[in-house]
Amino acid sequence: MRQLKKGIVKLLKGCCQNVFWSKATDESDRYICYTLKTASSIDGYEILELQVDIWTVKGKDDNEWLDITTSKIKKSLNHLNIAEEEFSAVIYFDRTIFETTNDEKMKRNTMYFDVRYREGSI
Repeated sequence: MRQLKKGIVKLLKGCCQNVFWSKATDESDRYICYTLKTASSIDGYEILELQVDIWTVKGKDDNEWLDITTSKIKKSLNHLNIAEEEFSAVIYFDRTIFETTNDEKMKRNTMYFDVRYREGSI
């Protein structure tokens, strides 16, 4: 179980760093960071939570870009042969407005990916 968990954590970190770490490559007004958390076992499943925070300039429509990011994360997870029903991707958008250091209005979108797995599922 420990090796499986290490494998999933390594994959998620690699996915984050390669797909959307620091700043989006084609846009100077999108900033992204991630947090990887481990939850306790629930009903025999281990749960890893990946939290992705995406900051954009208020007023920009980034739905298509968010969909692409979500798709890339799912594709990376599939490389571990985790069946679609073994994990869930739950997305919600937090429309919190906050001030940056140069007083630009920004919007934060937060996505949560819960990876559920149990020994023998892979």
